[in-house]
Amino acid sequence: MSTNKQADFTKMVFGFGCDPELFLFDTQKQQYIHGHGIIPGTKKEPFRLTNGGTVQLDGVACEIGITPSYSSTEWIDNLRNTLSDVKKLLPKNVVLRAEPAVWFDKEYFDKEVPDVCKELGCDPDFDAYKNGAPNPRPNGLIEKDGKILRTGAGHIHISWTDGMDVTNEKHRWNCILLTQTLDVLFTRASKQWDKDTTRAQMYGAPGCFRPKPYGMEYRVPSNAWLKDSSSANLVYNITRLALYLTYVNGRKVDSVYDRYSGRNISLNKGNGLPDYVYLGDTYEAIYLHLRSYKAGAMF
Repeated sequence: MSTNKQADFTKMVFGFGCDPELFLFDTQKQQYIHGHGIIPGTKKEPFRLTNGGTVQLDGVACEIGITPSYSSTEWIDNLRNTLSDVKKLLPKNVVLRAEPAVWFDKEYFDKEVPDVCKELGCDPDFDAYKNGAPNPRPNGLIEKDGKILRTGAGHIHISWTDGMDVTNEKHRWNCILLTQTLDVLFTRASKQWDKDTTRAQMYGAPGCFRPKPYGMEYRVPSNAWLKDSSSANLVYNITRLALYLTYVNGRKVDSVYDRYSGRNISLNKGNGLPDYVYLGDTYEAIYLHLRSYKAGAMF
């Protein structure tokens, strides 16, 4: 990997956003329900909320989007305000749940879920361990024991440019480098708040990213970090740390590419990251937070 493929990130301002998917749960019927007729907005025309965020129906789920955040405080405030606005749209007996994988009763799914909510369609994402080659489309229909599986993502958006051609090789390579570093950090940290193994069989394999005109979308995380503000704050700080390790600190991730060029990333032995990653004070602070992490209530 030649250094001339990297941008000068030391002079850039980074923005952070997300578009997690949340499921609607009926507390009276004690089951997950579709959001058609409850959640406004579509992928083409998201519904603008009072506090600046957006919401839209994505299959059976509710997908939110926050305005770009430039500090951890702003990140948490934007998430809290957006979720607060969405909750005002819900009937009293319906709550949001941040679960990576949920099972819908097949009879309910077949008879009561509109066809528009059964469709699973999105643009392709790419593999940072295969030089940015497109990933195959996942199987959208998994049925087991009379239930239908749906999964919830918690993708992270990072901005550092504007109007970039997403097919530009330099831009693509910046996204590849950053995705690999994010994989190292998230693989280690996300197990603190995400115990699910079902979603990973369909979506969110290490290396999944999508170049954007403003930067990139990191498509590995599930929605589990939305369960409480502590994990959400860690996600913000880990993402900032990945930027620092990859670019600002001048570190390369060649060794990530060389040593973990497949799907089976396993970095859970010991108390730290591999020796090629410079930890520094920032990571030590995050790690101490991880050790004391306790799941709390949702926003």
